[in-house]
Amino acid sequence: MENTETFVLFADGSSINNPGPAGAGAVLLDSGGELVFRLCMPLGKGTNNFAEYKALIYGAGEALGRGVRDIEIRMDSMLVVNQMNGNWKVKNQQLQALVALAKDVLAGFDGWRLSYIPREQNALADAAAKEASALSMAGKA
Repeated sequence: MENTETFVLFADGSSINNPGPAGAGAVLLDSGGELVFRLCMPLGKGTNNFAEYKALIYGAGEALGRGVRDIEIRMDSMLVVNQMNGNWKVKNQQLQALVALAKDVLAGFDGWRLSYIPREQNALADAAAKEASALSMAGKA
């Protein structure tokens, strides 16, 4: 089922003690603000930046799998937003691979935009990411 409305994806990553137990969180809302899905993905051990990229990749992938064609992505990671939008260079090799993967996923959409939001506006994804980190800490990743 393909949908032409614009959906909003909030994505966030978390790492306890950075690096440490990491998690990815994402929340997709439809154009009316209704919850479509909430993703809470334990990642094992990783950095916060690793978790941020994984949240983007998993969240966008889940949206694609549900037939979303146009998406507005909002994140509180200036690093991810600026690297993905081509404003900042990606020097870290692990992040280079994640950028490439994220771009591959985003290429599946007819349209996508990625913008920075303050942490306070990303509370739902932040809570999911922290929950996922706690699951990683408990050995559930």
